[in-house]
Amino acid sequence: MKTTILSVLTSLLIAVPAYAIDMNAEVFVTHKVTLTDGAQKEGTDVERFRIFISNKFDDQWTFKGRFEFKAGTADADATKNTKSVAVIPEAHFVGTSVLMDGDTLKFGIIENGIVTAESAMGTRWISKTLADDEAFAANSSIQSGASYAIKFANFGVNFFSLSGESGDSVDTDDNNKLNGAMLDYQVNESTKVWLQNSILNEGTVGVAAAAAKSTNILSVGVLYRIEDMDLNLNYHQAAYAVEAGIAPKNNTVIGINGVFKKVGGSSTNVYAHYWTGFDKFADTGEATSAKAMIGPTWNLADNKINLGLFYQAETFQDDYKTANPTVKEPSAMYVKMAAKF
Repeated sequence: MKTTILSVLTSLLIAVPAYAIDMNAEVFVTHKVTLTDGAQKEGTDVERFRIFISNKFDDQWTFKGRFEFKAGTADADATKNTKSVAVIPEAHFVGTSVLMDGDTLKFGIIENGIVTAESAMGTRWISKTLADDEAFAANSSIQSGASYAIKFANFGVNFFSLSGESGDSVDTDDNNKLNGAMLDYQVNESTKVWLQNSILNEGTVGVAAAAAKSTNILSVGVLYRIEDMDLNLNYHQAAYAVEAGIAPKNNTVIGINGVFKKVGGSSTNVYAHYWTGFDKFADTGEATSAKAMIGPTWNLADNKINLGLFYQAETFQDDYKTANPTVKEPSAMYVKMAAKF
């Protein structure tokens, strides 16, 4: 019996490399203490748990998938507690050198290019990207489709056509369409710039009115990396075209985030971000004027674990504070830990 078991296990171990299936995971755990007067709260959550699967068919074709489990998603029944939910933000085929040398074709569930660009510093375990947080990624459900990327020396061009189901539709009735292109340029070893423009049809973004029939989304970013510092500056604007009613002409936001590495020759890094540029409260109902976060981080266990302690503060717009004189501007302390498996 033992011989048979060993034989089977040996066969499986030999066979696995032939399938070239890779699996790994990430986990993000946060402890939050709310400091706002009259709203003190404290708790620990597993914010996200991700499983990555990839399979390399040959030198040209690969499949990639990501399953993400998120905590705190509202239940359809408002009387019940919130619950966790599983989503699939990525599940697509990747082909390289399909039409020409060095090109990349993706087909399936694809993450928006601006989110990938903002995540280039690897700090997404600390906070959502600005595009995600302010809904400039168009909509987390608008991601199924195809993209085609080409490299020309220091230039890169990525064309995409994505779509998302509307309401309870789960077949091919894709009512929301996002079409556009992204251009990036590697200026030198330290600096990369990117620009993405897209048109969202039959959908809304941010604070757009339900009557919006199309939205033009412009995103621009600069990534600067040197030995002691990573900086990312990005700007997003959504301009709406509406059929009827009153709606904001555009929604804008600008943000900068950075990591200062090995401060003072120590093993401590410092992360900071500042986001601002929201529309007027009187026009959009947007309460927050600016968001800021700062704190030290450490790499542990041969860089497999990230640990950070952060302070976050939000500043409301003056019009909002005038309309709500008793409101308190929120602030909080966070302990965040992320690990890769």
